[in-house]
Amino acid sequence: MVNIKKQRNNRRGKLEIFFDILIAIHDEHVDNGVVRPTRVHHRLKLSYDRMLPYLDELKKLHMISKSALSITEKGSRFLADYNKIRDLQAKIEKSYLSL
Repeated sequence: MVNIKKQRNNRRGKLEIFFDILIAIHDEHVDNGVVRPTRVHHRLKLSYDRMLPYLDELKKLHMISKSALSITEKGSRFLADYNKIRDLQAKIEKSYLSL
């Protein structure tokens, strides 16, 4: 039997928040050349205080460099892999949930 967990209250999981932070850092860099934490937290729709522990964890995982707030090679690989997961999810939804 397949064990299926329901998502509660449309809350983002940790991986999705990591993805959103990395995308926000990437977009800020592309749009402005300089990444500021305040702008990142505005893009996330997450309070600044709630964002800081995630930044610390991403730094510990070597996905970002916090000194210049930039994405590392490992962070770039995570973005690519997570995008593959999202694409697969979209295909599954289209295959099974479309009328």
